[in-house]
Amino acid sequence: MNIEYNLTAYKSAVQEKKEKKAILFMGFDYRYTGNSRYLFEEMLQKDVDNLYFVTEDEKVDEKYRIEPESKKMYEIFYQAKIIIFETWTEKTWIKTEDTIWIQLWHGTPLKKMLLDSDEAEIAKVNPYHQIEKLIEINKWNYLLIDNPNVYPYFKSSCLIDKSKILECGYPRVKYLIDNKENSELKKSIKKKAGIPEDKKVVLYLPTWRDYNYGVEEEKIDYSYFPDMNKLKSVLGDDYVIVSKNHVFLNNKDKDSITNVSTETQELLLIGDYLISDYSSVIFDAFAIDLPVALLANDFEKYQQSRGVYESIWNELLPFVGYNEEEVANIIQNYNVNTEEYKNVKTKFSYSNNEQSLADFILNIRK
Repeated sequence: MNIEYNLTAYKSAVQEKKEKKAILFMGFDYRYTGNSRYLFEEMLQKDVDNLYFVTEDEKVDEKYRIEPESKKMYEIFYQAKIIIFETWTEKTWIKTEDTIWIQLWHGTPLKKMLLDSDEAEIAKVNPYHQIEKLIEINKWNYLLIDNPNVYPYFKSSCLIDKSKILECGYPRVKYLIDNKENSELKKSIKKKAGIPEDKKVVLYLPTWRDYNYGVEEEKIDYSYFPDMNKLKSVLGDDYVIVSKNHVFLNNKDKDSITNVSTETQELLLIGDYLISDYSSVIFDAFAIDLPVALLANDFEKYQQSRGVYESIWNELLPFVGYNEEEVANIIQNYNVNTEEYKNVKTKFSYSNNEQSLADFILNIRK
């Protein structure tokens, strides 16, 4: 982090008071993925001017690409009219009064957030964690959510006012819905990822555990990972398991295809089933009628560490298994046309209120 660039650029912006027009994407920790990616690509189609994305990913044309932590990044940061985030920001970044901060966030909450959880492991490392996050939330002008029914969870955990909520739905889920029937795209994704076309694809996409927060690499507890051999033995040879670990994890299971280079949304498009746990990715899957099974083999430990929202978890119980055999059985007998499945989809997945997020952003930039 370059403090000198940060302070110099901030000072210049305050003194010069230039008209602000730029729209700056900070990405998902500077990565070109998630809501940021798909919103950015929508804006490219609209031929938006003064548009930038902070990343080293060469999928972003150099015309728009800004090197992370560079002098140019800080100069544009403090001259931007709108800055778009997807994860927590750096405490050293200063918000100017005439800049609009939009938080896209990274998923509908199943696991408890901030004030709704003790976050004990995080608090041991940083006792001021929740205070720091609440200070940041007060800087946000807008927060994007995927479904209006989930606002109460953000209200209780983040104390954010309804006037700051955008109910446009996540761009990454819109991408899934728009491409749900795109057979050519699916075929190309499978080929690129090295996934056999003649197999049913079972995705394993876990979330991270608070009880591993701050733990040394060699001491990380991966016991919640499924035994892939057990899963395969129950499912049979018609299935192939594709795992992509959470960004904070790097465990590689020799008994499955571990593919960390393929975009998560692309994997969801070509998946026939999804196995997850407490991750928000499940609600992306429900939005496109992808069968979802939850492996909760560490549920009690997870509850003590962070916890889930019981009102959401109870709706998901028909899809929960506590070991490999139960999860495999759920997959083999799946029916997405049940009332239980439709109920979760309606209550917690993408809700299109026909308001374009891209158009909203362009309108407030005027």
